[in-house]
Amino acid sequence: CLGQLAVLRAAIRSSATGCGDGVAAGGTAAANGTSLDARATWNSIEAEASRKARWDVWPFSPASAEGGSIPELRVGIVTGGSSDLYGGSAGAYGDATSCLLHLYAQRHGYAFYAERAMQRLGNDRPVAWQKVRLLADRLDDVGLLLWIDGDVAWTAPDL
Repeated sequence: CLGQLAVLRAAIRSSATGCGDGVAAGGTAAANGTSLDARATWNSIEAEASRKARWDVWPFSPASAEGGSIPELRVGIVTGGSSDLYGGSAGAYGDATSCLLHLYAQRHGYAFYAERAMQRLGNDRPVAWQKVRLLADRLDDVGLLLWIDGDVAWTAPDL
C-alpha cells in the first residue's frame, strides 16, 4: 500500500499544475428591479451561485447552458470517503487520488467535488451509503454525473 501511495505522489508531482484549492465560491448581488426580467435574471444568478457552492470545481458559465445551437453537456465527477482516507497520514491515499481527479476534471472542463468526511452526511446508515445523498444533491446540476471511489487513481489525464 505504501508503494502505491509513493506512485500516486510521484504522479501528482509530475503534473503540470498543482492541486490547489480551486474551490469556486458563489457571490451574491442586490436585486434592484422588480420587473419579471430582473427577477428571472436574479433567480438565474442565485441558482448558478448555489451550483458553484456545491462543487470544488465549477467550470461552467451561466451562459453556457442558455442559447446556442448545440447544448453543452455538463459533466460532474464526485469522489469521497470517510475521514480516515484523507488527512495526510501514511495510509491516507484519498488526498492523492482526489487530487489526481481534481486535475483531470480541470483539464477536461468537468465539475468536481471530493467529500473528505462522508460520515458527516449522517449516521443513519453505513458510510458507503452516504454517496447516495452526495450524488442526489448534485444530480440536477449536470447532465452526466460520475461517482469514482476514493481508492481509484486516474493517472492517464488525456483519456
